[in-house]
Amino acid sequence: WQIVSETWPSHYRGQFAFGNNGEGYFVMASLQYVTRTLVTTDNGETWTPHEPANLTDRSFHACCLTGASSLLVVGQSGSMCQSVDGSNTFSFSSQNCFGGMVLDMQFTDDQTGYLTHNLDEGGVAQTVL
Repeated sequence: WQIVSETWPSHYRGQFAFGNNGEGYFVMASLQYVTRTLVTTDNGETWTPHEPANLTDRSFHACCLTGASSLLVVGQSGSMCQSVDGSNTFSFSSQNCFGGMVLDMQFTDDQTGYLTHNLDEGGVAQTVL
């Protein structure tokens, strides 16, 4: 392993999402419950801090690509934001859809996604966009 970015120390868990053409995203929540994101355009060789509006004042820590330029991020209380322009801008697609935290998510295609959460005893949920 080789360190390629040490931009923000002391963060909680985060998640990577890689797409075609070398683009990739890393979303993580800080100790202060502030979202931090890194973006790459060269398959992860270099990472650049990126602070799109609507994300920095909330705690998002999981992400996945749902289409060619569509990125979905999730976090505390099931909050979800979606970008359809390669993470330049985000809008809420759902707020507080679960009482707990969304832990991970994946999409099988542009429309169908699955996520895990820690509400009550945890579980798996499905959505069709």
